[in-house]
Amino acid sequence: MKTSRPTSALVLTSTKRFGVGLAATGLAFSLTACNDDKGDGSAEGTKDSGSDSGSLAPAEAVQAAARGFESESYAATLTMDLNGSPFMDGSMEFVDDKNNKSDTKIMMSAIVDNMDTSDMSAEEQQMMDEMMGGLFQDVESSTVMVDGEVYMQMSADEAWVHMTAEEMDALMAQAGAEQKQVDIAGDANAILEELDDVEEVGDNEYEGTLKAGGEATGDLFTALGEVSASDTVVTVKLDDQDRLDELSFAIDMTSEQAGVLKSDFTIDVTEWGGDYDIQAPSGETKSWEEYQQEMMDTMGQ
Repeated sequence: MKTSRPTSALVLTSTKRFGVGLAATGLAFSLTACNDDKGDGSAEGTKDSGSDSGSLAPAEAVQAAARGFESESYAATLTMDLNGSPFMDGSMEFVDDKNNKSDTKIMMSAIVDNMDTSDMSAEEQQMMDEMMGGLFQDVESSTVMVDGEVYMQMSADEAWVHMTAEEMDALMAQAGAEQKQVDIAGDANAILEELDDVEEVGDNEYEGTLKAGGEATGDLFTALGEVSASDTVVTVKLDDQDRLDELSFAIDMTSEQAGVLKSDFTIDVTEWGGDYDIQAPSGETKSWEEYQQEMMDTMGQ
């Protein structure tokens, strides 16, 4: 049975909801922290420390591996390539739903790089490159959440945009659930829950099949438009305490925007139970209303 994927407010998107539509206007993806409320028993330690997954069936072991997201602080990275070109690179330090931070880069140019223009003339290709370059710009963002207050720094903007939790919720609702969200804990859980035919292939290492057309792959690749994907083998590695260490797969798919693609996707939990000092950023800040007005002025409205 699938677990719910609650929202927090750290934006890759953080709360699991910034989309490409927002990224195109300067509101980049930032690494999401969508997790269940954590208990008080956060354990200190690194990603490797003691294990007992042998008593569980393989499918149970991989589903149990993500439970640490519900109870412990963690540091993690998420990377995604398209046909060998970097598309997404993010890192996060997560204490709880109200205190976390992330840095994310989305290389939208990877979509342009993979468009088939072989039947175009040199002039048409140049026009396409210029048009697509304006629409699909690479975006970098940093997000800090302190006591539920959100600070976001977008590409080419030195100031931090400051939002309250209520403003963030309103923005997320406005963005719409159809927008792509990247959520390390939620995406990991969704993938692990959908794995079929899970087998242990090594010491604390498992493989399972992620079926085409599932919710997990649909959520992950929404940014590419309508996507049809093949079944793919997912590799799941656990640490010595049976928590998720690494989840990775390579998937073949066809996108209406970018044609035939192969994507390599990896979630790497680099540390469990770390002590992370999450503080509000120093420097210039602006309100969400001020940022919106600046964007409208830039677009000549």
